Amino acid sequence: MAKAALKVLVRLLPPEITEDELVASVSELHLQHTTWRSFQAGKRYKGEAKPSINARCYFLFDSEENAEKFIKDYHGHQFVDGQGESFRAVACFAPYAKVPRQKASKDARDGTIFEDATYKEFVENLSAPKTFEAPPDPVATIQPATAKDTPLLNYMKTRAAERRARQEKRERERKRWHDRLGRIDEKPKWRCAECGTSKHLEEDPDQRGVCYCTYCWETWEAKEYKKKKKKSKAAAEECFVLVQSDIHRSEVNSYNYLIYDNSMICAITLCYSSVQAGCPAFGM
Repeated sequence: MAKAALKVLVRLLPPEITEDELVASVSELHLQHTTWRSFQAGKRYKGEAKPSINARCYFLFDSEENAEKFIKDYHGHQFVDGQGESFRAVACFAPYAKVPRQKASKDARDGTIFEDATYKEFVENLSAPKTFEAPPDPVATIQPATAKDTPLLNYMKTRAAERRARQEKRERERKRWHDRLGRIDEKPKWRCAECGTSKHLEEDPDQRGVCYCTYCWETWEAKEYKKKKKKSKAAAEECFVLVQSDIHRSEVNSYNYLIYDNSMICAITLCYSSVQAGCPAFGM
């Protein structure tokens, strides 16, 4: 059996009409038989580019007879808006007869807060005297117990232990292979006579069987070079004194004398006028 038509739609209402104005235009006799109402406001657009939207309203009656009486009385009701435009309302049964459910269900926990255990505990905590408790010091929890117990030192200790373990493992492997091949670990035969190292050795050409490392060789050569330089400088100064004494003994005053000193080739040349004389100190 089909359900009775109880939902009525009133459409083509003025766009700017309000719900109160619409309800005022309906007779009180019809409103007494309504159980639900829904008003959808319209909208008027300026200009003719876009048509205006008419307002509409839905009514739900308690019986089909009252709905038919309302349609008969209200259909064609005329409205005139503020701009002088007239509208005629159209009342008919709504194509979709269902309405939203209205359940006024009461919460079962309403008024039971005073009996709740959590609420009672909260009230007791509010009434109890408050005592301040200082929070724990975060620095004390982070700071190590001793100065040597820091993350960086622990990391370095761990790395050193891993390094020693790898070295010991390599040593064990080397010994294992030497034992298999029947080899005996011997100390290096040659060492530097100066510092005792066994790397980068060179044999002394003057003393066979005596070796020196590269660093000791370079140090010795640098010292020898400085000694030769000092000797050449001293010989040049001595030659300069001898030549100067010979010049003073000669009674020639019309010449200009010039001394050129070159300690790298250990030679001194005495130039006077267009004559060049070698230094007797070097057999020139």
